[in-house]
Amino acid sequence: MKSCCIVILLGRKLIKIMLIEKKISLLMQKMFVHRWLLGLIVLVLCVILELHGSSIGLYAKIFDYPDSNIVIFGKNRAIRSDEWLVFTPFAFSQYFTNFAYFGDIVRGTATDMFMVYGQPVWDIGMIFRPTQWGYLFLKPGTGLSFFWMSRWIFLLLISFEFGRVLTNDKKYMSFAYAMMVAFAPIVQWWFSVNAFVEILMFGQGSILLWNSYLLSGKFKFRLLYILGIYWCAGGYLFSIYPAWQVPFAYIFLSLFIWLAIKHKAQFAQRKGDLVFWGIGLILLLVPVIHVLQNSWDTIQLVKNTEYPGSRQSAGGALAIRDLFVYGNSLFLPYYDVTRNSNNCEAARFFSMAPLGMLLVSRQIFHKKNDMLLIMLVVVNVIFMFWGIVGMPLWLSNLLLLSNTTEERIISAIGFLDMLILFRALAIIDFKDFFQKKINICVAAGMAAFIVYCGSAALPTWISSKMAAIEFTVLFYLFILLLSGKTNTFVKWISIVMLVAGLTVNPISHGVASVYDNPIGEKISSIANQDRGLWLVEGSMREIIDYPIMFGAPTINSVNVYPDLARWGKLSSAEADKKIYNRYAHIIVNLTDREKTAFSLKFADLMQIDLNLHDLKFLQVKYILTRNRLSYLQSEEVCFLELFKEHGFYIYKVKYS
Repeated sequence: MKSCCIVILLGRKLIKIMLIEKKISLLMQKMFVHRWLLGLIVLVLCVILELHGSSIGLYAKIFDYPDSNIVIFGKNRAIRSDEWLVFTPFAFSQYFTNFAYFGDIVRGTATDMFMVYGQPVWDIGMIFRPTQWGYLFLKPGTGLSFFWMSRWIFLLLISFEFGRVLTNDKKYMSFAYAMMVAFAPIVQWWFSVNAFVEILMFGQGSILLWNSYLLSGKFKFRLLYILGIYWCAGGYLFSIYPAWQVPFAYIFLSLFIWLAIKHKAQFAQRKGDLVFWGIGLILLLVPVIHVLQNSWDTIQLVKNTEYPGSRQSAGGALAIRDLFVYGNSLFLPYYDVTRNSNNCEAARFFSMAPLGMLLVSRQIFHKKNDMLLIMLVVVNVIFMFWGIVGMPLWLSNLLLLSNTTEERIISAIGFLDMLILFRALAIIDFKDFFQKKINICVAAGMAAFIVYCGSAALPTWISSKMAAIEFTVLFYLFILLLSGKTNTFVKWISIVMLVAGLTVNPISHGVASVYDNPIGEKISSIANQDRGLWLVEGSMREIIDYPIMFGAPTINSVNVYPDLARWGKLSSAEADKKIYNRYAHIIVNLTDREKTAFSLKFADLMQIDLNLHDLKFLQVKYILTRNRLSYLQSEEVCFLELFKEHGFYIYKVKYS
């Protein structure tokens, strides 16, 4: 009787579990059907709440105003200075120029805001930068939220759809792929700059539209797909970061060709659409030519700088281990890399390499070839050869690979490894793959190899405890894949991606850290009444772009390209010109004893020891600093203190 009761109770619990699983399954199905609508709803809610992942919350700490802290979860990333110190302040400065193509806030003179650092402007070229549209119509907080959250949500959704094409519509695997792209450590650490997200979105989006075009039997839909493909092409083109654009273009071109061959019958029937492809090309070229005309002088000026200039690379500087250090990415959100690298450069796609290539090798051995796999492997081999062995410069130029660098092509190789893995998983039958003992040996061997590569790359960073955790995680993931347990792999890799990717950037609310403090309010008050030029004095590089967010034209805000005329007033010597003819963060230290001198600290950081009497040549009217300048006063130049709080001063410069 007792046994019977136990059986009944267990049966009830089992039924409840089954009902719960059924409800979850039904919920997942509904979410799948309405995924794009859900994405839009989440985006609207995030924008209303002004949620974003920017590290501008650092300004609350810099100016010592804890009440203006905006971080809800995670922590600000000082290493992402390209974002919080440059990119975001530049965007906010555009509110004071009416989003002009050539703004006069950055550098304190006419500056091309569209081309060099890709800021929001009122121009036809903005049609290809949809994630920045929010700035044009919303206030800074909501505009910043739209920029961050739209990119994250649409990258996730587009990657999922792309995964369905890659895996023959295996939805679970497509979800894993989307998580491994959208939350990839390399993507999250570089999320807001160098248009990495746009390259992935527009590249994958163009493939999805191309696939839909080839499968569509209705002309009106094909016309929309043609326009969509050209729109994606424009978005990809205006990402303007060749170091990633070129290698990723090879990858997407391979997929483009594969789909054309796969659907060759339909492709042959589309000859009548050629005229509309021509019209689409014209529609693309019009804004491209317009932007080139507007920015031609800027392009030539940048090409002739000392840094970045027209740099070319022939490859050959990579070590083989550099391709297999993705395991280190597990710890990057929690421990800073400070020697020989940094967290951003150490981040990778969590590609599970070399498993993808191992699966391909087995397919070839069993003479089960797949055209897409072959094409992806060929591109991967070319990239690895270029990175590790190198090519003659003429060949590198011919293949356009001279526009990339070894550090950036690693990202393309990692992405390729991931594509190869998921394509192989989609077509392989695991019923007769490896025996269990062999699986264990192979998984252990690969996991140990990845840990070794990571430890060799950062020997003083990886501890024995970190190595043990990394080995355990990798071993388990490899075992799941080798055993054909892809559904379980999906669950665990999603968790790994959240641990290694979601925690990279903070989840913050609003922009109070920038605008809600007395220093900013004083700058705003002055700038609203007087558009005189500003200088940020002293060694605090972190605040050189702070005044521009209030509309104060600042001559040593980050010079994305040099103002040769201005700095030439201080020195025309060739040695000094080599220093200031570059993209540069500029530290200015005032002195009354020495002649003005330029010095180069890093490739993108220069220092000017500026004799105070040269301020007049620069027409500086206001100074933000942490230093008392009263001791520097002379008969010709004196400083009127306008503000003093928390160790910061604002002075008005008076000339006799």
